Amino acid sequence: MHYGEYGANRIGDSEELSGAAVIALHRLSKNNLTQNTGHSGYAMLTSLAVEHMKLNSFFDELEVRKEEVEHLGAIDTYVYTLAPVWERLRRGIRRFVEKSESLLIEELNIDLPVPPCRVWEFCIEPQYRIQWICGIKDIKIEGTNHGRAGIGTVQYCGHGEGIVIPLP
Repeated sequence: MHYGEYGANRIGDSEELSGAAVIALHRLSKNNLTQNTGHSGYAMLTSLAVEHMKLNSFFDELEVRKEEVEHLGAIDTYVYTLAPVWERLRRGIRRFVEKSESLLIEELNIDLPVPPCRVWEFCIEPQYRIQWICGIKDIKIEGTNHGRAGIGTVQYCGHGEGIVIPLP
């Protein structure tokens, strides 16, 4: 994944992207990472993409790799290996709420004209949640792993007037 400026050119019925950022992304996709590290599954992000998405703390512990791109020089990248993610999924460390279990909030089904990732962000990001959960003034999150919630993460919902109700 990379972030940068690009141009779009229409050629007949198709559109072609151009520019240094497009060339960099194309050349980065032809890397020797698997041969050099043995990682067969990974996500490679440039430091520009990580900074633009404000995910620096999530990638802090990862090694910064310099990938040399002809005519563009060295590009700092982060490599997130996917083997541990696959292993967690394979072992089945997942929790599903059964239909018979009571829910913390009332179930609501709505068709929205936005991508699912945007809806998910609206549901989980504290700055959006305080806009739609009645009585919430502030949300503090502790125990994340570089910004990602997981086992041991606790969210504290501040209801004002010194009332704080921890949600496990």
